Amino acid sequence: MNRTIETISKRLARIFIMPRLMRYIALRVTVISLSLLCILFAVVWLSQSLRFIDWMVNRGLPFSIFLYLSVLITPNFLTVILPIALFIAVIFAYQRLLGDSELVVAMAAGYSPIQLARPALIVGALFTVLGYFLTLWGLPVAYHAYKNTEFTMRNSYSGVLLQEGVFTALEAGKTIYIRERGANGVLYDILLSDDSTPNHSVIITAHSGSFLNTPTGPKIHLIKGNRQEWNYSNGKVGFLYFDDYTLDIQKLEAIQQLRTRVATERFVPDLFKPNDTKDESLRSIFRVEAHRRLASPLLILALVSVALVVILTNSNARVGQGRRIMVAVLAATVIEVLQNIWTQNAVKFSAIISLMYLTPILSFTLCIMLLGGFGEGWRMRAIGVKRLFAQKLLTRNRA
Repeated sequence: MNRTIETISKRLARIFIMPRLMRYIALRVTVISLSLLCILFAVVWLSQSLRFIDWMVNRGLPFSIFLYLSVLITPNFLTVILPIALFIAVIFAYQRLLGDSELVVAMAAGYSPIQLARPALIVGALFTVLGYFLTLWGLPVAYHAYKNTEFTMRNSYSGVLLQEGVFTALEAGKTIYIRERGANGVLYDILLSDDSTPNHSVIITAHSGSFLNTPTGPKIHLIKGNRQEWNYSNGKVGFLYFDDYTLDIQKLEAIQQLRTRVATERFVPDLFKPNDTKDESLRSIFRVEAHRRLASPLLILALVSVALVVILTNSNARVGQGRRIMVAVLAATVIEVLQNIWTQNAVKFSAIISLMYLTPILSFTLCIMLLGGFGEGWRMRAIGVKRLFAQKLLTRNRA
């Protein structure tokens, strides 16, 4: 009776203590992962936003547009830093647990390496789902909006495009020069050259002016200047002095119709079957990008499993942990490098596409087998075979 009660109590203890331990480890891994993700995010975001800061300081880009563009580029590099952040977090969290002897106590209580790895694997699975959300939906939506906004800012005739003291081509045959940019988008000392009409050349100078975005298209509004026109066919020259002059410019609408979406701003179905191009080389690039989107989130679980194998296999041996961590970093680096090599060469060799999936899947499978004791079982079998062979050899020598 007492033995039955003791057995039931042990089973109930395992049922209720196990989730608490798993939550404790998972919480540590999650907190450290989010902290590292914020740090890496801030570093990468700052480096990527430098060109927007230049546009804001030197070209008059509004602060609201700066924030909008900065937010739109975040999914592009979040997909890159997610595996790295979680890999470092798992090593750091489990190493701390090992240093505090918490993993040693847990293993002494009967928990196997694969059971202790379960919290990190669950967190890794959630991060993998987040990775697929970013690559399949967040990245194309955000990057498409980013490219549209960047294209509009580059091709609209605002302070973002024009630079002081620089000749800027507006469209075929039209060039503009400004000496100074003032407040509220006012431009001073403007020179506009127009050679778009055959046998005609027009030069317009103005004291000041500004660009206007109207429903009928972009226009340039000039104040106090003159217009000089040369007709090369008859040699006549015409002069016009004005106080107020408006010139239509149609470059933006013409170019917007010609812009082709790049691979990053397309959804996966559109990458596999693009309807707006028949170029086989471009379709191959799109196809590789689709497979990259589907394969890259798998790196999260692969790198997490590598970190777990390092910490949890032979975790009682504290000597040489630094060396083992270096081995894990090297293994993770090799996996990342191989994945990049497959991605870069898959356009030329389509057979490499399968390796984009096999590399993370095989890495994850091998690590799970090692955590489950597969390697230990084979090691013990090898020791048993070696002992049996030694005994037979000794028996033969005695005979």
